[in-house]
Amino acid sequence: MVILDPKKGARFGIVNSLDDMYREIGCDTIDITRRMIGGKEFDIIVDDNGWLIEKPELSAIYVHDGGKDGSKVEPALVGTLIICSHDAEGNTVDISIDDHMLICCNVRNITIQNRTTGEVEENYVIQLDDWR
Repeated sequence: MVILDPKKGARFGIVNSLDDMYREIGCDTIDITRRMIGGKEFDIIVDDNGWLIEKPELSAIYVHDGGKDGSKVEPALVGTLIICSHDAEGNTVDISIDDHMLICCNVRNITIQNRTTGEVEENYVIQLDDWR
């Protein structure tokens, strides 16, 4: 599995249980969403309450055509992410080495400026193909 920490970047990880997920993400409730990365669908495990904390850290973006204004970047997910897959029964499973490489090729280091405070920070984010 790939674990994406917005401050530290992407790394390989082994997650064998729900407790492992809670520990890696730093939460006590999770949600699983499916998103396209580099043309392939993956399961992404996130903090279910990630958007509700005081200062959520952006970890996934969607870039879309903004028409004559150019491309627009939209925030998609926040907090540490666990990127994996699932089997036919819906169980969480690891991904192939090729999938690891595909995911890592879509990790970006971006600079974010808070419009209210002017504070600037850098985050590692995964660029998603689609927005749902």
